Amino acid sequence: LQGLKKKQYAPVYLLMGEEPFFIDQISKYIEENVIDEANRDFNQAILYGKDTDSAEILANVKEFPFGSPYRVVIVKEAQDLHALDSLKLYAEKPSENAILVLCVKYKKLRAELYKPFEKKGIVFLSEKIKDNKLPEWILEQSKNYEFKMNLNTAKMLAEHIGNDLSLINSEFLKLRITLPAGTEITPQIIER
Repeated sequence: LQGLKKKQYAPVYLLMGEEPFFIDQISKYIEENVIDEANRDFNQAILYGKDTDSAEILANVKEFPFGSPYRVVIVKEAQDLHALDSLKLYAEKPSENAILVLCVKYKKLRAELYKPFEKKGIVFLSEKIKDNKLPEWILEQSKNYEFKMNLNTAKMLAEHIGNDLSLINSEFLKLRITLPAGTEITPQIIER
């Protein structure tokens, strides 16, 4: 995300792993920030692994961008694609005018499939946060939403929700609507 925020783009991104939250965060940032909103209709394609194939993906990344320096193609649920091998060939010689993002959730690809992506682009392995590290992650998220929270409260939240980062993030979004920035999140607020 730091590289993306500095507008340092790779031609291919392979986002894979057991934790879908981080994959969603990165792909959402690319979707909302690389192409100006006015140019997205012409220069951005969102495809889904079950509904597409490698030929359609390759046709989309080979289109020349119109009014934008890049064409962005995001393939969500890429774990459902049948032939990732042809995309591996594309990753070896990607287009300079395109950014291909493959979101492979709940699994890690074999090394021979992801090595070309690693050479020419970014491979991000999204691993589950261990249960004993979850309260620390919650504390960090509370700061991102401009809330105050102590470790015991973070532990309580982790016990109530469990290791579902998307759900924890949703709860912070709900609190953001109802509470002003700088509010201390207490056990009473969590119970409520």
